[in-house]
Amino acid sequence: MLGDPGSDVLEQVSECLTEGGDAVLNWPFLNGDMATLAALTLAAVPDGFDPLAAGLLRSDPEEDRAFRFHALMKAAFPDGPLPDGAAFADLTDRQRTAVRTLADAEAWQEGHYVKALMSGLGLPYEDDALRAWIG
Repeated sequence: MLGDPGSDVLEQVSECLTEGGDAVLNWPFLNGDMATLAALTLAAVPDGFDPLAAGLLRSDPEEDRAFRFHALMKAAFPDGPLPDGAAFADLTDRQRTAVRTLADAEAWQEGHYVKALMSGLGLPYEDDALRAWIG
């Protein structure tokens, strides 16, 4: 696991999440998608979760954000799916933040991958159902 990168590095990585620009040519990982690399990094370091969630709320829905949402959910649900019948109030603060981020960033529009991710965690994956579950 990575150590604490410090606030300056966290800020720079957070900026890359929303201002990563075009893919870096010949980058061998994630086809040069620096925003997704930033999301995966933020999900893996101490104090990276809140900037990750905030960055996803500011992200461009025209971009492919599926792996970014995956990073958010992996950080929020490290123990896997919710138990059957879990209510929104049963979630941890981090999990509630992640679920609200999914709803507010309209993650279900990312397609089947994100819907399968949400369903696999025991979350509603359609807009109306997710918002009703949140309350």
